[in-house]
Amino acid sequence: MRDNGRVSLYRDDGIVLRTQKLGEADRIVTVLTRRNGRVRAVGKGVRRTKSRFGARLEPFTHVDLLLYTGRSLDVITQAETVRAYGEPLAVDYPRYTSGTAMLETAERFTPIEKEPLIRQFLLLVGGLRALGEGAHDPRLVLDAYLLRTLAVAGYAPALDECAVCGTPDSVSPEGRPPAPLSRGTTPGAPGPRDRWLGGDTPSARPASPADAPQGLLSPMTVRTTGERIAERFVTAIALGQFVPGQRLPTERELAAMLSVSRATVREAIARLAEAGYVTVRRGRSGGTFVTDGWGPDSDEMIRRTLGGEWHEVELLLDFRQVIEQQIARTAAVRRTGTDVKAIQAALADYERAGADRDSSRMADLALHRAIADATHNPHLTSLSLSIRHDISFGFEAEPYSPEVRGRALHQHPVLAQAVIDGNPGQAAALAAEHFSLTESMLRELHARVMLRAGTPPGTPQE
Repeated sequence: MRDNGRVSLYRDDGIVLRTQKLGEADRIVTVLTRRNGRVRAVGKGVRRTKSRFGARLEPFTHVDLLLYTGRSLDVITQAETVRAYGEPLAVDYPRYTSGTAMLETAERFTPIEKEPLIRQFLLLVGGLRALGEGAHDPRLVLDAYLLRTLAVAGYAPALDECAVCGTPDSVSPEGRPPAPLSRGTTPGAPGPRDRWLGGDTPSARPASPADAPQGLLSPMTVRTTGERIAERFVTAIALGQFVPGQRLPTERELAAMLSVSRATVREAIARLAEAGYVTVRRGRSGGTFVTDGWGPDSDEMIRRTLGGEWHEVELLLDFRQVIEQQIARTAAVRRTGTDVKAIQAALADYERAGADRDSSRMADLALHRAIADATHNPHLTSLSLSIRHDISFGFEAEPYSPEVRGRALHQHPVLAQAVIDGNPGQAAALAAEHFSLTESMLRELHARVMLRAGTPPGTPQE
C-alpha cells in the first residue's frame, strides 16, 4: 500500500466572497473565514447537478466548512449552510449591488491569504445581516460598512482640516463656524478625536504650510495606523515596557495584542527601524530588537500618545486603584490552600527572574493573576487583565526600570503575605501602594514631555 502521508483537516466558518470556474465541474471558492482569514479552496464537482453542496457555495452565503490543506489550494470536503444572505438580496437590486460592493471590499482588504482578520469577518457578517433585514436604506448600510472597514484597515477620512493645505478647522469663540480657509475646506464641526488606544482608526495630522501640496486633489498628510502604533511603541520604550536589547514579540503576536493587521505592525516596525529605535535581524536567532530608549522625535511622539487623552488615562488609573484594592481585599478573605501555593510559586518565579525583562514581565503577570484568581470570581480576574492591557497600550507589560523592580521585589512579598494571612485591610492598602508605581511613571513621563513642549501638564490637548 502507498503511504499518502498525513492529511491536514481543519474546520472553519465564513462568508463566500466569490467563485470562479475550474475545469469542467469544479470551482475555486474564495471565503472570508472567522479564524483563518481569506481562504481560496477548490469545491470538486460542485458544478454538477447532483453535487451534494454546490448550491451552498454561492456568494453571500455563510457556510460551515470542513477543508483539508492542499499543495496550492485547499479542498472543501463538506459544507453546511449557516445562513443564506443571498436569498433576500437577489430580489432587491439596490440591496444586491450594495452587498456585492461589500464582498469586493472585504476581499480587497484581506490581501494576505490565511491571515486571521476576525474584525473584518464580523464586520462583513453584520453588514450582510443589516442588508438582509431591510430595516435601513442599503446605501446607508454600505456607507457605514465602508467607513468602518476602512478604519479597521487603517484608513479614515480627514473631516476637520483644509483639503488643500491641511490647516486644522475650528470653531470661532462666538460659536460660529469660521470662514472657509480655501476651496475644499470641510465644515466647522470637529471630526472624531483620536482615542488613547485608538486601534485601527487613524487621524489627520496638519501639514506644514511650507510643505503644503498644490491643488485640490493633491495628497494630504495623514497619520496612519502604523504611525500611531509606532508612537505607542516609543512611549512603551520610554516607560521601560521594552528595554534596549530586548526582542519584541513576533509580528503575529503584536497584531493580536494590538487588534490590528500584520501589515500595520510591519509598517510600525519599519518606521521604528528607520528612526533607529529597533533593529531587525534575519535568520534562526533573528527578530526585532530594541536598540535605543530615546530618540530626537520621542518627545513629540509621546506627547501625541498621552497628551490628547490624558484625562481618560487618569480615569483609567483611578479605576485601576479601586479595582485592584478590591481584588486584594477579596482575595485575602476567600483564598484557599491551592491559591496560597499558586501565589507563593509566582512570587518565587519573580524573584528568580533577575534582570531578564521577559521573564520578569511574565512572572509579574502570573503573581497578580494568582491573586486575582484567589477571589474565585472570574469577572474580577478578567477586569484586572483588561485594565492591565489598556494601561500598557496593549503590550501586556507594566512600566519597568531597575528602581521599579527593586521596589516591586520589596512590595510583592508583603502584598502576597497579607493575602495569605487573610488580612483584607492591609492587602488593600499594599495593593494601592504597589499599583501607584505604574501611575507615578506615567505621570512623570507625561509631565516631562508636556513641559518640554512648553505646555503645562494640565492644559487640554486637541
